[in-house]
Amino acid sequence: MAMVRPVQRQPLLISSILRHAARHHPHTGVLSCSGPGLVERTTYAALELRARRLLRVLRRLGVLPGDRVATLALSGIRHLELACATTGLGAMFHPLDPGLPDDELTQLLDRGDDCVLFVDPGFADLAAAVLPRVRHCVRRLVVLCDEAALPMVYLPVPVSLHCYEPLLAAEDPDEAWPVFSEDVAAVLSAAGGAGETLPVVAHSQRDIVLRTMAANQPDGLGLRATDHVLAGAELHQHFGWDVPLAAAMSGSTLLLPGWAAGGAGLAEFVAAERATCVAASAEVLLGVARHVAARNAGGWPAMLPALQRVVLGGGAPAALLADLAAGGIAACQSYGVAEAGGMLTSTAPVAALAGLGGAALMARAGSQGRALFGTDLRLADSDGSDLPWDGLAAGELQVRGPATGQILGEPSATGADGWLATGDVASIDPHGYVTILDRLSDLIHAGGTWISATALETAALAHPDVAEAACIAARHPKWVERPLLLLVAWPGRSLDLAGVQALLQRQLPRWSLPDALLPLPALPRTRTGRVDKLALRRQYADYLGHLPTRA
Repeated sequence: MAMVRPVQRQPLLISSILRHAARHHPHTGVLSCSGPGLVERTTYAALELRARRLLRVLRRLGVLPGDRVATLALSGIRHLELACATTGLGAMFHPLDPGLPDDELTQLLDRGDDCVLFVDPGFADLAAAVLPRVRHCVRRLVVLCDEAALPMVYLPVPVSLHCYEPLLAAEDPDEAWPVFSEDVAAVLSAAGGAGETLPVVAHSQRDIVLRTMAANQPDGLGLRATDHVLAGAELHQHFGWDVPLAAAMSGSTLLLPGWAAGGAGLAEFVAAERATCVAASAEVLLGVARHVAARNAGGWPAMLPALQRVVLGGGAPAALLADLAAGGIAACQSYGVAEAGGMLTSTAPVAALAGLGGAALMARAGSQGRALFGTDLRLADSDGSDLPWDGLAAGELQVRGPATGQILGEPSATGADGWLATGDVASIDPHGYVTILDRLSDLIHAGGTWISATALETAALAHPDVAEAACIAARHPKWVERPLLLLVAWPGRSLDLAGVQALLQRQLPRWSLPDALLPLPALPRTRTGRVDKLALRRQYADYLGHLPTRA
């Protein structure tokens, strides 16, 4: 077989994306919300310059290639430039979720052997509470602010306190970006899980660049230099890297939510900065939708006139998709997992479905979509055998591609046959559209029968009064577990529980119906905006105990 020697071979490094943005889109803006009505503004050229200065700062703090830098921060300009500098040095960037319990943060810091911890001022007290319990390697705490905003922090004796801006100002910007292997580990992220030890996934430089290129295909994010895009996910989420780097790659104006709190803050930020595209989880978009509905002043076109499309990570309720469509906003759903990437699929239509309308069209729009290039999918039964793509067979969704990360402490994130098991139960129709039916870990085991919490939630969301639904397993004296359905009404509406129950009875088998419907003013959320089912289980696990035993 004839071989061709490349004339130019350059490694796929994250720093090359920032270099490209600074060279070819130097004046394009990068903005973040630093408080109500407060917006910080910079450009790709200025951000790249500060990131090169940060290379010297990191070295002066003792960070070497291969070391790990942890952060407790929201998605803002300083956080992004630190991420670029850390990975550009050849070190590993380890963003932590500030919403995790202290024990889990301690565990992640200990497992990571992080030598420096960077925090937003608002999380300085959290860091001070966690650091005394950390046994390894956190020698320095750097607060991402100027001297005027530096909080009073009491730290363990071995840990020194530093202020970000003075460190940066003391260094020269003449540092060149290092060049090294594209297989060097660049980003660490917690993959989630309910075990004693949180799995941590390591992504190489090559993984991140390939994921960004795949996510920005026309049927994915499809960003252009004329776009203003809101990156609605935090950097510690598996969807959090795709949008900022895709924006830099394409030259789009990048909007980082920072401290924009809840749907109202995000909606105002998106409106003021004339975002044309919003990429965020379905939970985040639901918060924005509730604010738009509460304003009741012409809906989406009146409040967000520049918004053209949204890209949703995670399953969005049909009511939200219909609301967006009625407002003239194109909605695309996607699916991703921490190990393989934040945007593996897209619900963008294929030519064979161009004539669809009504319920058939909404069924495809409400799915998790078809695979983007760079991702392969399959369904596997309990024996590992392939299941047909007929829209009926249900099995575990498995993925394969060139940008799958490595779970630390495990020989491989994939099975012996090269496929990554996602833990999601799904079906795939003949056109390749995936529908997630449930999490293997989220099925309710009722007297030997498995009940899908997701199926109950999806059915309930079809009722016009229901804005949000969460189904949990509650303890039952006879069946061990039975479903409890928690509901939140749309603003200005009251829940017709009898009507919701009748809707469920028409759509689902009797044995899978919830034992109780419980209206709530709101559902608890994790820091990332997802429904906190763990908190719901803790609070309502015994709710069915006082109800009559179901026959």
